[in-house]
Amino acid sequence: MEAAHNPSSMASWKPLDVLTDSDNATLVEMEPTPPTGLEASVEQLHASFHEEANHLNEVQAMHTQVLVSAGMLPESHLAETEPDRQLKWMVEALHGKVNPDGLTIPLLGVTADDVSLFTRQEPEGTLVRLVVNDGDNEPLEREMPIPTGIEEVTAHYINGRLHLRW
Repeated sequence: MEAAHNPSSMASWKPLDVLTDSDNATLVEMEPTPPTGLEASVEQLHASFHEEANHLNEVQAMHTQVLVSAGMLPESHLAETEPDRQLKWMVEALHGKVNPDGLTIPLLGVTADDVSLFTRQEPEGTLVRLVVNDGDNEPLEREMPIPTGIEEVTAHYINGRLHLRW
């Protein structure tokens, strides 16, 4: 947030190289696809439903997100108490997905040259700043907190998707 208000503090941001298809063609999605349709047994479908049917927690998380958006719950307090939730909301707002070892954000219609990433170490943890240039429009800029204890972040832009791994 400070960098948005004080452009001269950009010196503390370190650029993060974004590799493309030709740089690393062996990156594979880590999450297995669950069986669907006629190939899945009733027990598998029931088990997957019960794993994902966490309605009360989902409603509580949405309520907290609305309170933060409305300014009724200070974002600084949320960032101190639950930084993982802040990252999840940021990625979901960009229609992405948080994985155990990183995250994936779809950036269809944008080339790898339009995507810039920067990292910054802070006492609370590491921040990643995503900047997406879109021609004559204002660039999209988002800052995302990375889970604590992460030392190295790698970035790959493959098939219109940005993959951050740690």
